[in-house]
Amino acid sequence: MRPALAKPGLEERALEERALEQAARLAEREPRLRVAFVTCSYDTAFEPLADQVRERLEGLQAAFGGRIEWSLWIVDDLPPEAGFGAAVEGAFAASPELRRAGRLHGLALRERPAQAEGLKGLALLHGFASALESGPLDALVYLNLNLKVAPCFAALGLAELERPGIEFAIGSRERADGGRRLGAGWNGLLKSRAYRSLARALLPDLRVYADTNGPLKVFSARAAEVLVRHAQTPGVTLDCEWLVLLRRYGLRGRVFPIVWRQRRGSRPPWHLAPQSALELVDGHRGFDG
Repeated sequence: MRPALAKPGLEERALEERALEQAARLAEREPRLRVAFVTCSYDTAFEPLADQVRERLEGLQAAFGGRIEWSLWIVDDLPPEAGFGAAVEGAFAASPELRRAGRLHGLALRERPAQAEGLKGLALLHGFASALESGPLDALVYLNLNLKVAPCFAALGLAELERPGIEFAIGSRERADGGRRLGAGWNGLLKSRAYRSLARALLPDLRVYADTNGPLKVFSARAAEVLVRHAQTPGVTLDCEWLVLLRRYGLRGRVFPIVWRQRRGSRPPWHLAPQSALELVDGHRGFDG
């Protein structure tokens, strides 16, 4: 029998209630907020894709409903034969009202990889560029398509953008930032600590962040445009390059807490460790060269 997943406690539930309250407050803003949520295929193989898309849409509706002009952009960054894009379109078909309202967008990278891992960095940048071209936006949100972090926590990041001069906000799972991890396991924590140590050693700008690669980040349109123009990391270490770029272009950020919960069947992506290390080394050379 597989072990049960960790259940949210009082602290985690209180943080989610705080996020939902913030979402309700933002929904009263005039003019209405225009927010694009952008995601791709990364870390979705362990659960049925249709279920993940359906629950993502339910979470967005529950948190933001029709009061905020939100849209979801899912980028297919897998080989065509993987069928990811077709599966996304099938899942979208189950929500015709949202489709007619212009909230659902399925995209594909022009040059998709031969490997089955996808290109998370390029996919998200393609989604950002497409969303920015679609019309004026107040914010763009990067989140993973899997269900480890509820989309309502984006409201805490959106609220940070209301502060004068703040152009981006990053979600953190670390207790030092008020965040929580549930069910990570020793191997998941080991992976995160090793990655964080290497990233901080190679890119000292990251030492101000307790959690560089939390899977939820919020950007102003200006910050997103900086990333689209200048970011180059194709794979999973995009978070590190993005944070260094934004700081070096003089954009100010904030941190907000999120609750991250492990899902049954998900495993730390140890097989991506060599690629991640190479990307960090390339980033170090690029910024210091």
